[in-house]
Amino acid sequence: MAHHLKYFCRILLFFHAIILFCGVGELQATTGSFTLFNSYRVDSLDWTIASDFSGTTPNILSELQWTDLQIFQMGADAEIIRPMRDRIDIVLLGKAGYGWILAGDNQDSDYAGDNRTLEWSRSNNDAGDGHVLDLSGGVGLRFKQLQDKWTLTPQLGYAYSEQDLVIQQGFQTLSVTIAPFSPPPAVGPIAGLNSSYYAWWFGPWLGLQAEYQQSHHLLWDLTLRWHSLEYQAEADWNLRTDLKHPVSFEHAADGDGISINIGLDYLIHKKWDIGLGFEYRDMQADNGIAIIYLDSGGIGGTRFNEVNWASWVFSCSLQYTF
Repeated sequence: MAHHLKYFCRILLFFHAIILFCGVGELQATTGSFTLFNSYRVDSLDWTIASDFSGTTPNILSELQWTDLQIFQMGADAEIIRPMRDRIDIVLLGKAGYGWILAGDNQDSDYAGDNRTLEWSRSNNDAGDGHVLDLSGGVGLRFKQLQDKWTLTPQLGYAYSEQDLVIQQGFQTLSVTIAPFSPPPAVGPIAGLNSSYYAWWFGPWLGLQAEYQQSHHLLWDLTLRWHSLEYQAEADWNLRTDLKHPVSFEHAADGDGISINIGLDYLIHKKWDIGLGFEYRDMQADNGIAIIYLDSGGIGGTRFNEVNWASWVFSCSLQYTF
């Protein structure tokens, strides 16, 4: 994580240098805004691995699904604006959010046949613990007052997202002995389950923001972004005595995704706005690698088929313009 955050900070410094280089006029011409927000967020995440690197026999060996992850998130975002010429500004963007997982479900399934057939082990578990972290920075070129009411801002940036997922209070719901797999636990509660899965998504993005000034008090905005992603994860399967701890296995893959943000801001008093927002994120990565660390000291591996992450975010905000 420290390596990713260091790289993220370097990207922000690079964007700041662009503004210092490209900005014209006096320093007093710099304007911007600072926003505090609270969000209610619902996430889902799932991944599968195959039994070998060729992705066969079976093509889906294990599947983990986290659903209905209910998250309370707090954060802040900021804009710094420097005029370049009439009706064109350069904009520095930054956003950070931290959230707590309040509730959620997990299912862990294992299969002996291709395409999710011959399921021989399934557990359904509580996933109502953990946290999420989101960081994003970028730069944009803002074209103002198009047809008097519209503003368009092409954007370029870098984003980092982290999910710390916890699996507890397990219950084995399916148990079938199929050779050559190790017999699963008997149906019933799984004592002592406290496994973790840490996931990181990071990479550059391209975006376009459109704003519509409906009235002096009312502003609508729509932001679309396409993300190029690297995905990394590591897990600690605490009940698996045949695996190492605290890192039992790692995942890595490349992917992409989109995010859509719709916002409504209302001017309440001079430089103060209140806002409502909705964001949808759909990210995926595939054709990766899973590295498995054995307690004996050996290292194994298999194909990491895919990972999918979807997020729905509803937020309210308070913004100060300076």
